[in-house]
Amino acid sequence: MVLSFTLALLAKEPAATVPFLATFYEHFLRDDRAQTSLGQKLSRYFTLWLLDVAYLLFRTRIFGGLAPVLQLSQISRREAFYSSFALVAQYVWKVLWPVNLWRLLPFPQERCAV
Repeated sequence: MVLSFTLALLAKEPAATVPFLATFYEHFLRDDRAQTSLGQKLSRYFTLWLLDVAYLLFRTRIFGGLAPVLQLSQISRREAFYSSFALVAQYVWKVLWPVNLWRLLPFPQERCAV
């Protein structure tokens, strides 16, 4: 499981949500959750959390942050932080109400570097 998670994390960043899903599953959905001790639960997903934190630290060190603020100099860190809430809200809305989905997202031409 750890090897699969590591490869998934290196292939696609949304894999970083796996520790959250594993924790949620262990504490709320698993059939034997009442009979399992906290230590047993932690032993099942603690390594995933360690790998996740290591990956985030590595990404922050290599790219200078989690968001590509350095790549978009016209956007301040504050603007990037606040716009992340709007982006997450859009994704949640698409999960709850999946209509008018696009395979490729349109973007304004004036932002393209030629």
